[in-house]
Amino acid sequence: MKRTPDLSAENARLASAAGVMVAISTDAHGTGELPLIRCGIDQARRAGLAKFAVLNCLPWKELAPLFRR
Repeated sequence: MKRTPDLSAENARLASAAGVMVAISTDAHGTGELPLIRCGIDQARRAGLAKFAVLNCLPWKELAPLFRR
């Protein structure tokens, strides 16, 4: 399986400016890799993403309707 590159901070910033929300993921294939979430958080910080621009930061009441589209 071909691995896709991670979203760069620059592209995350551009996506956010265009109104695209970003999800932070570990891409973990086992529980031992869950701490890799730190890499995604760091990338979001480098991009200067606001909390409201990150799907993972939404309360369930705001997130759930996005899955119903």
